[in-house]
Amino acid sequence: MTKFQKFTAIFLIVALIAAIGVALHEVTQARDARAEAQKLRAQQASLARDLANLQAEVSNLTNQLAGLFAENSRLRNNPNDRELLKLRGEVTRLRPLQDDVVALQKMLNQSAAGLAQWKTNELTDAGRATPIDALQTYLYSSQNTNAANIRNGIVGDDVDPPTQEALQDFIKSEIDHPGTELDMDVTGYKILSQTWLASDKVRVELQLLTTGGVGISGPFTLRKVDGEWKLVAFNTRNSEGKIGKLEFINENPNQ
Repeated sequence: MTKFQKFTAIFLIVALIAAIGVALHEVTQARDARAEAQKLRAQQASLARDLANLQAEVSNLTNQLAGLFAENSRLRNNPNDRELLKLRGEVTRLRPLQDDVVALQKMLNQSAAGLAQWKTNELTDAGRATPIDALQTYLYSSQNTNAANIRNGIVGDDVDPPTQEALQDFIKSEIDHPGTELDMDVTGYKILSQTWLASDKVRVELQLLTTGGVGISGPFTLRKVDGEWKLVAFNTRNSEGKIGKLEFINENPNQ
């Protein structure tokens, strides 16, 4: 066999190996695409259930407010009615629920395609009027090392409250935004789902998008305190019930 024939044979073998590699890569991409599509369909079904629950809660809150306002109007002309003062106090207590109704209605208008997604350079201080706004504000503040804003955007769990000292230590140690400790470049964030646990508590599944194409997600809980939504920090406990460090990820999903 001549040198030219040997060179030709080697070239053909290399070309064949390259073609096989390309084919395997395309098969892998197609498999991953199918898996991602199945995951998105499951998330859309979950979101539809969440939206139905929100609609029921909005309807219930609206009916409560309408009934109380109507009753208050009816009794206003009877100052001697002993129930009047009690009713006025109840109306005053429930009046802030109007803000909750507006926020819930805003969430109901979102579709699966409308879930928030931000590139790191698109993050802004969006305030804390809604859970998604509060989460974006935390990410923005962490990215820009705004310690004061980070501190104002975190609250301890109300079921198993941490000590104030532990909470302050946690806040000081969480200056960097989520994902920095993973030693990878975070290019953006995506909201995968949001589940209402109560009218003042919601769990949001947040995905970190990276330059390597890796998407890492985790659930963050937010709670409404004095009219503002804040991220919840949870106690972690070992098998003996001893408290460890605080975490944003809740080890007790029923909480």
